[in-house]
Amino acid sequence: MVQQARKLERDPDVVYIAGPMTNIPEYNFPAFFRAEGLIRERYPNAKVFNPARMDIDAGVDPNAMEFKTHNDFKRLRRDCMKRDTAAILDNTPDTDVRDSCLLVLLPGFKQSHGAAVECALCAYLDWSITFIEQFITGE
Repeated sequence: MVQQARKLERDPDVVYIAGPMTNIPEYNFPAFFRAEGLIRERYPNAKVFNPARMDIDAGVDPNAMEFKTHNDFKRLRRDCMKRDTAAILDNTPDTDVRDSCLLVLLPGFKQSHGAAVECALCAYLDWSITFIEQFITGE
């Protein structure tokens, strides 16, 4: 589904970071924040959506997430996905999507159900898609 990204014609207006969180220490927040830093360095004027930052802003502490029941976990996951897909949908313009919106995938995204949903949605909406490694190599 994900192909090598093409070179954007211009800097994107919106960037969304997707990657695995569940079953990773600290819910992979450090990787999301490193990615956000690289993206902001390359695209300082872009609106960057980082699910880890959105979780923290909502009061989620990755070091203290304990759930009394599996349903509590499922409820949090559903609420986060609702928020995350809304961020993608609400920030997709009517025109020029390929050059104005960029999805950046973190390592392990293929094993993440949430990242798969975000990736499919962005592909459906015609966002450009790339991998964080391209920010590290400077391509």
